[in-house]
Amino acid sequence: MTSTQSEAAAPQQLFDDTVAESRWRDRFTAVRMSLPEPSRDDSNHAVYVSNASGTFELVTWDVASGESVQATRRPDGTTTGVLSADGRSLWWFDDKDGNEFGVWRHQPFGTGPESEAAAEAAEEALPGVPPGYSAGVEVGKTLAIAGFSDDDGTRIHLAKSGKITTVYHHETDGGVGALSTDETIWVLSHSEHGDSRYPSLRAYAIENDAILGELDDTPGKGLTALEFSPVAGDQRLLVGHERHGHDGLGIWDVASGEFTELDINLPGDVDATFYADGKALLLVHTHRGRSELHHFDIDAGRVTTLPSERGMITAALTRPDGSVWYRHSSAAHAPRLLTMPSVGDRKGSQRPARGGAVLLAPPD
Repeated sequence: MTSTQSEAAAPQQLFDDTVAESRWRDRFTAVRMSLPEPSRDDSNHAVYVSNASGTFELVTWDVASGESVQATRRPDGTTTGVLSADGRSLWWFDDKDGNEFGVWRHQPFGTGPESEAAAEAAEEALPGVPPGYSAGVEVGKTLAIAGFSDDDGTRIHLAKSGKITTVYHHETDGGVGALSTDETIWVLSHSEHGDSRYPSLRAYAIENDAILGELDDTPGKGLTALEFSPVAGDQRLLVGHERHGHDGLGIWDVASGEFTELDINLPGDVDATFYADGKALLLVHTHRGRSELHHFDIDAGRVTTLPSERGMITAALTRPDGSVWYRHSSAAHAPRLLTMPSVGDRKGSQRPARGGAVLLAPPD
């Protein structure tokens, strides 16, 4: 017996060259936005990078009011910037023609240049400090510490109480790694051992430049200072390490000198950031070209998978209320910014909704 099967009708638009071209052009010409980075002490003040103007520029965002203001406008764009800890000012790196060699400037939050000339006139943040390649910056509430590299090596400058001093200078590569939340300790990433691919860490006291501790996994393995606990007075530093042939995490208690590897037991690479109470971490886990988000209870060593969208997650952070912001993309979606409720908000739900709401949409 012979059977026949009707052919499924394919949508005509799949064969329409104009529609097909429009779809891929829209994907590659869509506005790109980085994940907004809130200031340390004012979570309603954030900064992100967007190319909505035609070049990538810094944009400040008032989360409460929803107002976004393009903060910089330069021919080659501006992508390196950070808010002060109190959220009142934006620091941005001013290089010449995109050559990455320049100085730091700052301006009040929520302001922007009316012209390129106004951008050039923005106040220099570290007057008298020679230009260089940026080697990290931390802008606290009472001080700022900035690193530069040039032909003479690495130099770190501390600005506090109206005075700028050089607190580190060495011929090898290095940079500013982290600043404690109470602004009493800063961490140097350095390669004084001679191999810049595998940096070591050193903690200094802000008050008197005393060395508080050293962390060194060389030869052949490096360390990355990720961030201090957000709790003032808690001197635990989240550290990335390479001790087992892949990206791992540990916590260095600078006060006691103890370093603890975190047994997270997930395949692939893991990045992380603290939750606001310092008791847990938000994990970004990448394996086989896909990403997941997890809540990690530090004391219990317990991993809880969060219902993030399937695909790639390139950045994520936590909010004071425990909610999560993250940047997601997939075959179905161009990069977009999403937010999901806190772990506590989902207790009692047998099947929590996957994904989350759109955090911030690109301008029309």
